[in-house]
Amino acid sequence: LREISLGLWEGLTVAEVESRWPGSHAARGADMAGFAPPQGESFAAVQARAVACVERWQARYPDECLLLVSHAGVLRTLLCHWLALPLAEVMRVPQHYACRIWLPGQEC
Repeated sequence: LREISLGLWEGLTVAEVESRWPGSHAARGADMAGFAPPQGESFAAVQARAVACVERWQARYPDECLLLVSHAGVLRTLLCHWLALPLAEVMRVPQHYACRIWLPGQEC
């Protein structure tokens, strides 16, 4: 699953973002679900895209174990969805490098 698109922010440091779009980094922090960088995605858009994709795969392979490989941002949005957490908390969901997550009842 493709990671969140940061649009024109891709590859920039926080200082560079703030220099080009003053106040926008703080605005994102205040609205983690809905804020989208210029030409980028919001976490809400990422969650909708990822959930729809997983649902398609689950429908196509109903009796199979699915392995999802992605980046922390996408996996955090999926975990928020499955755990019924508000997307405002997306960055509080721990995701360590090269981690794995098993969903209850989904062990293979």
